[in-house]
Amino acid sequence: MAWVGDWRNQFGSILRIISDAEGRIEGTFETALEDSGFYGQKVQVIGFHRGNCIGFVAVGSSPTATASFPTRACRVTGKWRPPGLWSPTRR
Repeated sequence: MAWVGDWRNQFGSILRIISDAEGRIEGTFETALEDSGFYGQKVQVIGFHRGNCIGFVAVGSSPTATASFPTRACRVTGKWRPPGLWSPTRR
């Protein structure tokens, strides 16, 4: 399964996967949530995939906080399922 591309979740956040070679995920994440400590930043993402399931982590910081968040999901009919409802986007 190909993971490279842009993905958007139900909140409007964007995950850009630039590599999915050898079961690994690399890319960037931009949150759409204005109350996030790293709103307006592109943070690096790294993770793993197997079949239609994926897991990744991102870390962001601001002058007032640092946050790390893991995400895992499985792709079903073009969307990811909880905890993230990610759909492919067009550039």
